[in-house]
Amino acid sequence: SSADLQLDVYALFADSRDRVWVGAANSVPGYLPVRRLAAPRMTATAFADSQADHPIRLAATFAEDRAGTVWVGCSQGVVLRETRSSESAPAVLERISVSPQLPDASAVALAFEARGRLWIGSEGVFVADPAPGQPLRPRRVLPELDNTRVNCIVEGLQGRLFFGTERGVYRFDETSSELQHYTRADGLPGNDISHCVRDAGGDLWFASPVGVARFARDNEDGAPQPQVRVSELSVDGLPFPMAPLGSVNPTPLRLDAGSHRIGITLLAVLHASG
Repeated sequence: SSADLQLDVYALFADSRDRVWVGAANSVPGYLPVRRLAAPRMTATAFADSQADHPIRLAATFAEDRAGTVWVGCSQGVVLRETRSSESAPAVLERISVSPQLPDASAVALAFEARGRLWIGSEGVFVADPAPGQPLRPRRVLPELDNTRVNCIVEGLQGRLFFGTERGVYRFDETSSELQHYTRADGLPGNDISHCVRDAGGDLWFASPVGVARFARDNEDGAPQPQVRVSELSVDGLPFPMAPLGSVNPTPLRLDAGSHRIGITLLAVLHASG
């Protein structure tokens, strides 16, 4: 059908029932930019848009609550929720009433934490306590991130929350109210973080347009990590000029076609107390 046309895929999400959700940056008239794929044949389900006169441009993030209900964060400050009128009725995606309205940002980031609260990223950070049949009532928190575009949210194994933003990653410890900032200088491939996820082993992954970084669960306590520098570089035995203390981003090599022997020496210095 026309709803099965090729989509510009932006996000993928696997829920607890082994269904794969696809968020897209486009759709066809009358349908939401979301598809659900179900095993075993990965049959695609499209969802009609109840407000087709105000189409959603982007389905950016997915989150699953403790009841197994899937939520979708979209552009224009829109939040969708999976619902069905009865146990036998097919599921639909309904637009949730949000009061006060979220900023009309590029997209809404969603994440449920272990306590059941819904964390929301937009132009800043919000938190809400969803209640059946009630509008979603987000409360603005973390004023340090006001006017900062928050693209993704993920919870670490120790309950800390990580926010992927246009300015890097922020880690929030609600117990101590500590907010720690990570940037490219701390090992991120770039500061504009678009996606984040926790894998089965507890490691956190952060993606940017220029690469991916892994935050090991063993380092979730925030211990400082050494910055790795290239201290020596040689091509076919000839040294390449380097700064005395090495370089984090050395000048790119340009080599003629053929076989070359490249030598690299790495240096890392950890500045820590003790």
